[in-house]
Amino acid sequence: MEEKEPKQIILTKKGTPVKRPDLIGNKHGVGNKGGRPIKFSPRTLKEKSREYVQAQSLKEKPITLTGLAIHLDIDRETLFNYSKKDEYLDVIKAFRLRCEDYIVSNLLEGKTPSHAGSFLLKNHYNYVDKTEVKTDISGSFSLTGILNNLDDKEREQLELEEPEDDIEQ
Repeated sequence: MEEKEPKQIILTKKGTPVKRPDLIGNKHGVGNKGGRPIKFSPRTLKEKSREYVQAQSLKEKPITLTGLAIHLDIDRETLFNYSKKDEYLDVIKAFRLRCEDYIVSNLLEGKTPSHAGSFLLKNHYNYVDKTEVKTDISGSFSLTGILNNLDDKEREQLELEEPEDDIEQ
């Protein structure tokens, strides 16, 4: 008579037993951290982004990341997630640079209202307003005059003391 191996009981994270432990996990997903597979290769993404830019240029429409996401039939967040991957970073950076150039060019040509362009550049492209403040203070003051203007209560709070000489002779 053939000996049967005792059945192993494996518990899931929730503590429920699993009848077929050989089916736990994804044997085909080695290195896969989960989630939906990527829809485009970096090369395809580059080609599709060029198609989008050409189509928008012909229609004289703005070039935006949201527009590219719509053209690719993906969510805008997915596009941002692509940019976190090294192989897609250059493609997305180049496209963002093209969007930035579009905004700046239209601002300089007067096609975009300055407040709208300014808002976009500050909030999406890390532009900042630079304010220079120059101050020139001249005049003189007297410590005695300042002390004379203090009332009794303020003088008590100051508790002016004579410095001690720590120098040994």
